[in-house]
Amino acid sequence: MSDSLGFAKIKGGVVIQFPYSIENLKEENPSTKFDQKTHLPLLYDLTEEGESSNFSIVEVFYDDITYDFDFGTQTILLDDSPSLIEGRWVLKTRIVERDLDGVTEVPLAEII
Repeated sequence: MSDSLGFAKIKGGVVIQFPYSIENLKEENPSTKFDQKTHLPLLYDLTEEGESSNFSIVEVFYDDITYDFDFGTQTILLDDSPSLIEGRWVLKTRIVERDLDGVTEVPLAEII
């Protein structure tokens, strides 16, 4: 199982905000008290917005791929926003070759 990156706010299968934190929840619901021990998606569902909107809070994970990676000549790039892949929200990564001017966007492994 891959590691969790935190949470994203989703509406209709589209990422609205990533990352999404307990602080964001408190800012959006200033008059509501929250138990820090409760899982963030459950807390959101208990808010007025969570009960009345089509938004949801989902957990986001790194992909499960192990790379054959050369630290000297390659770098790993993370997408800016997670994607829904096989029922899970995943932050896709890819390995690219480095060049003398920085990073060249030539994917060696595109994770889908």
